[in-house]
Order: sequence, then C-alpha cells, then structure tokens
Amino acid sequence: MYGQIPASLPPTRILGAGRLTPPPAAGRTGGLDRSPALGNRVAIVEDELMVAWSLEALVDDLGYEVVATYARGEAAAAAIDDGQVDIVLMDINLGGGIDGVETARRLRKAQDLRIIFISAYADPETHRRIGIAVPGAPLLRKPVSTVLLAAALSGGSGPGG
Repeated sequence: MYGQIPASLPPTRILGAGRLTPPPAAGRTGGLDRSPALGNRVAIVEDELMVAWSLEALVDDLGYEVVATYARGEAAAAAIDDGQVDIVLMDINLGGGIDGVETARRLRKAQDLRIIFISAYADPETHRRIGIAVPGAPLLRKPVSTVLLAAALSGGSGPGG
C-alpha cells in the first residue's frame, strides 16, 4: 500500500521495533528552544510514514513536543511506559499486529494518558470499540484539520473523559 513504512528504511529512520523517529533533544522542538512542559509531550502511533511526518509537523507547529513516533502498536505499548509521554495520537488500523484501539486500551490500563484517535475509520462499530476500550477518547477523521487537532490536544482526554 502506498504510504506504508517500508521495512528497508535506513536504521536512522526506524529505531527498534517500529519506532520511526528518535526523541528530540531535551528542550528542543522544531528548531526552537522550548522547555518541555508537563502535558505537552506527544507520542504518535501511525504506520503510514507521510501521515506520521505530517502529524509531527502539525503537533510541533501547535507548540507541543513530539517525543516519539511508532509504526506498530506493540512497539508503542512496550515503550510508552516511563512517564515521558502525556498525550498519544493513535491511528486505528496499524497494518499488522494489534490495532490502535487495543494499543490504547493497554496504554490506558497501565497509566493515565490522554489518547486521541486519528483515523479514516469513523464507523459506528469503531466508535463503540473506542467507547468500551478507552472511554472519553476523541476520534478525529483523517485528514485531520489543524483546528480540530488543536482543540483535541488542548482539551485532551483522560480516564473518564
């Protein structure tokens, strides 16, 4: 499928099992010096490389710090466990392995993270699954608008809404 992350990317782009980008240096984001503020650290879980890069640019433009990007749910669920992330932008169809809803459920069970789904899948069954697995998590449709993303990031979603 066009836009899928090829397995043959140089190791400088894919780090570990499904991680796409290294975290920026502390206090650096988008070339501007910023102190990482509590609540502003974002991880992106998205298997399509161009979409992941686009989201990373939008998030950075909105003043948030992208600390990691993952292509697979298993990689994200295993790595996001140390309190270094406040918000997760989660695709639903991750192209293999566990999907975004299950990844988000595991993350939310382990820690108090805000989850924001960004996906082309907005059918009633997907809404139902999200409501059961991650109550209160918003679902933004792709392609996501900057205005809706900004609103979701600022309002976020924690356990219970």
